Amino acid sequence: MKAADVLFLVCVTAVAALFVAAALSHTETAAAPPAVPAAPGATGRSRDLDLERVREMIERGDLSGREAEFYREAPAGPQNETASPPE
Repeated sequence: MKAADVLFLVCVTAVAALFVAAALSHTETAAAPPAVPAAPGATGRSRDLDLERVREMIERGDLSGREAEFYREAPAGPQNETASPPE
């Protein structure tokens, strides 16, 4: 081997050793990311869904079986009983 080849191999080995050492030291000192706070007003409760009622509404034509492409806010007036979940 020529001297340039040996020098190249020594440099590559040294850089690889430094990379491994830096990677190992980083995993030991890495902290967990901070937790994301919950949205204001979120209570964390799941909603009960009456699947049979939803199927009946789809069959009557009150609901579509497809997911909405565009969402909009519901009107502020009184809610239709068939569209609102039971309390």
